[in-house]
Formats: sequence, structure tokens, C-alpha cells
Amino acid sequence: AQAMSGKGRPEDEILSIGDRCVQRTVFRFFGGLASGAVIGLLIFRRSGSRLFLAGLGGGVGLGNAYSACQLDLHEAEKAGRKFPRLSTLVPGGIPVAQGPRA
Repeated sequence: AQAMSGKGRPEDEILSIGDRCVQRTVFRFFGGLASGAVIGLLIFRRSGSRLFLAGLGGGVGLGNAYSACQLDLHEAEKAGRKFPRLSTLVPGGIPVAQGPRA
């Protein structure tokens, strides 16, 4: 019932967005990789060029998924949802690297 009303806990919503992001990233990476590999097989004769095009396709898929996940998070925050920051979730805070001591 909470998921239907959209008033669930922020932790549950961030996990839901995270799950969608992971799924989207996997599908888009492998989809781009496969697309690049197929196009490379059709266009190029040398294996280096084929691998480059497959890698480029995978990179485009990763970048696309990252942009979509970032957009999901920004839209959720614009809708008024407040997500806990990492510093509040880690007991004792996040250790910060100290500079050289004089």
C-alpha cells in the first residue's frame, strides 16, 4: 500500500531507483556491446577495429544508463523527496583524509 501511494520510506525509494539503475546499466551496456560487435563484424575486417567498435558501443550504453539514472534521482528530489546523505548513514561520519602534518 505504501508503494502505491508514493509515500514510502526514502530508503526504500532510493533502493528502488538503485535497482532500476543497475538493471538499466546492465541491459544498456551489453546491448551497446552487442550492437557494436555486430556492426563491427559487418563493416570492418580487422579484429582491432571490431573490438574498438564493440567497446565504443558498450561505453555509449554505460553513459546513456548513467544519464538516465542521474535524471531519475533529480526528478525524485524535485518531487520533494529527501534522500539521506551518505554522511548520515555511516556511524561516526565519513572519515576525511587529512593533509600532511607539519
